Amino acid sequence: MKIKQLLLLFSLVSPVFLTACSNLKSDPAENSSFLQDSYKMTEQRERFPFHKVWVKSNINRKQYSEIMIAPVNISYLAKNNDWAAMSLKEDTLAADAKEIAEFTANAYEKALLSGASSKLKLVSKPSSRTLVLELAIVELIPSKAAAGAVGLITMPVGMLGGTIATKILGKGAISIEGRLIDGKSKEVIAMFADREETKTAPINLAAATWYRGIEVIVEDWAAQTVEIINTPRTHKVKDTSFFTLMPW
Repeated sequence: MKIKQLLLLFSLVSPVFLTACSNLKSDPAENSSFLQDSYKMTEQRERFPFHKVWVKSNINRKQYSEIMIAPVNISYLAKNNDWAAMSLKEDTLAADAKEIAEFTANAYEKALLSGASSKLKLVSKPSSRTLVLELAIVELIPSKAAAGAVGLITMPVGMLGGTIATKILGKGAISIEGRLIDGKSKEVIAMFADREETKTAPINLAAATWYRGIEVIVEDWAAQTVEIINTPRTHKVKDTSFFTLMPW
């Protein structure tokens, strides 16, 4: 690509970055029926980086020494217009959702196992000292459908036209809901819900793959969860940046 073409491309991209700066957190998703008492959740940004959280009062954290990750639920995943607009088949959507669910469970397990000071041992069966983490993916929008960055790079500048803003502004997104359950009593002791869009990048090469941007969000959630486990209640877990300089 010639220098003049690059300058033109970045001049078109830069206003998008300015727009993104005005909204550092995506809008929350509507509550699904996965969390039956979701009305209890509130924003608690002094501690948690999620849209909504509820934690039972007077929990003795020391009584728990184990954590189990349940299979991630995708039965509450509503079909969205972004998938329909791509004319993807039903079996493709189901396979994609299953793949992301498995990736999510693996990401949380990996984060717990790699946490140098994780206070909870990862187990496969619950006991009286186990916290069971149940997660549900309630929204999933593939990033390639929105961004198509490779197409922008290879497309002749004369063909960019008015569609470039749509191609750059569009993002993938994922919404998750979760609850922590006492392994013995089965009582829900904490709930959370969050929605994140894929990060804005100068040229988002991660959008060349269907869900790479989504997977980054899941990995961030897993790391934040481990940080919450490893830190006192007064510690603030920061939200991740909406912008990255790494275009992959």
